[in-house]
Amino acid sequence: MTRTKPTPEGKIKTQVKRLLDKHGHFNFSPVMGTGKAGIPDIVVCTCSRFIGIEVKATAKNKPTKLQVRRAQEIRTGGGTVFLVHADNLAVFEEFAADPVLVDMTLLQFPEA
Repeated sequence: MTRTKPTPEGKIKTQVKRLLDKHGHFNFSPVMGTGKAGIPDIVVCTCSRFIGIEVKATAKNKPTKLQVRRAQEIRTGGGTVFLVHADNLAVFEEFAADPVLVDMTLLQFPEA
């Protein structure tokens, strides 16, 4: 059985999920091909907040127009959307450890 090497984005997703699990935050990755296209890679419910996390390999990788539209829909519904990548993973790690004290603007998904 041949294992495929994880993509750079896949490595970040794994790190994000490990941090969420380590700190006891409820999270799951939606199954692709079901539901709406463009939804975030990871869905989190913690501290009475709904958070969608879109993962990219680096800050150079930008969300698609559809991902930006879904992020706006989540914000309209009262949720938060983060864009996490290798360049801000340390900030996300602080958030996972203490979601109340971290400046979440460093993780915010770009506006449409």
